[in-house]
This record gives sequence, structure tokens and C-alpha cells, in this order.
Amino acid sequence: MISRADKKQMLKILKYLISTDGDVGFNVNEEGDNLYATVGGPTEEGYSYTTYQVYPQEFHGETGGGWYGFSEYTRSQDCDGRMDNEHHGTVKLLDKAKRRYTGATKHGWTPDGKRGRFVSVRLRFGKVNSRQRDYSAEAMGY
Repeated sequence: MISRADKKQMLKILKYLISTDGDVGFNVNEEGDNLYATVGGPTEEGYSYTTYQVYPQEFHGETGGGWYGFSEYTRSQDCDGRMDNEHHGTVKLLDKAKRRYTGATKHGWTPDGKRGRFVSVRLRFGKVNSRQRDYSAEAMGY
């Protein structure tokens, strides 16, 4: 069982990861020692859902030390077919937070500034592994 302090740190990391996807609402769920949330829904050409998960991470043989594991899994489909993206790695919440502006999308600031918000979190990422699978490309032999 994780401590209340660890759970608080994990929640901050989870909120930060989701905030990079824009101004979205989400519910945090617990499964064992893991926290996760799913955002997304239908799009003009199909759908896109992303599940974020943060969990206690063993780092150099010890659990704790401020390091946590995270994963981000996106499943989407549009007119070009289905695609999956995965990112897994380690992350540490640093003591000194910087106020960072989060716009409505990953790609820039909102022009009116109303949909964005400031997030006071600073993270250090360890090694991150990524993978992408394009089902249409596979079907065509690429």
C-alpha cells in the first residue's frame, strides 16, 4: 500500500501529464497502487482515447526516492485507419515548481488565454520508451 504523500505526488504527476493535452475534464481512478485516467472521445473522422497511468516505481532496486513510473497509451482511428501509440518511463516530481502555461492544445497557446491554465509542477523524466503501431501501414506491407 502506498502512502498518502506518494498518492499526492502521483496525482500531481497525473494532472500534469493530462494538462499537456489541453483543457480537458477527467476522473482519476485507482487500481491497487496505480492511478489512471482516460481522456478523449469521438472526433470528426473517428475517435481518439488516451489513458494515462502513474504508479510506484522501483529505481536502483528501491521503491520511492521520488521516482514514479508512468505510461501513456493512445488508441485512435481516422479516415486513414487505426493507430496505437505508447510511452512508458520514469518521472520524478522536483521540489521547486515553475509556473508553466498550458494552452488548449499541445501545439501552442490559446489566443484568448481563457482555455489555458497555469500548472505549478516541475518534472524530471528518466528514460522513456515509445512505440507506435499503424494498422493500415501494416496491412499494406510497409
